[in-house]
Amino acid sequence: MFETLYSQLGAIAVVLVCGYALWKGGDPEKAAAAGYFLIWIASMVLSSYSGWSNHLYPVFALDVVVFVLLVGLSLRYRIAWPMWAAAFQLIGLLAYVSVFIGMTPSVFNYRTALAVASYGVLGALAVGAFLANAERDASKAQFRL
Repeated sequence: MFETLYSQLGAIAVVLVCGYALWKGGDPEKAAAAGYFLIWIASMVLSSYSGWSNHLYPVFALDVVVFVLLVGLSLRYRIAWPMWAAAFQLIGLLAYVSVFIGMTPSVFNYRTALAVASYGVLGALAVGAFLANAERDASKAQFRL
């Protein structure tokens, strides 16, 4: 599951960003971090127990769930980062769709699209958690005066 340095660094990024969002984020950041982390674990399990072609549809379905979660958060809360995260998630979904319709992208292009999507979602989540924490700290400091 984590044989390569790239997969190990990706796992560290997911754990750090989701951990920070769960620790310092607000309600939308915590919901997104919990959902993203649980679905990331599920997709790792699916990928390790099935072959290349057998896991694409279930992992695609899990990524659709993350997309719906992010769009729902962007509609529920008046913050921008969930829409950015949903846009990056859509890049990953379109990479799956390109395989499903028979475009057969190269493995490099396919994995690059998924990496851009994953790190884009994580970056948006990290920014959202940072801003939520900064806003909460600023409101606490305002009451101390």
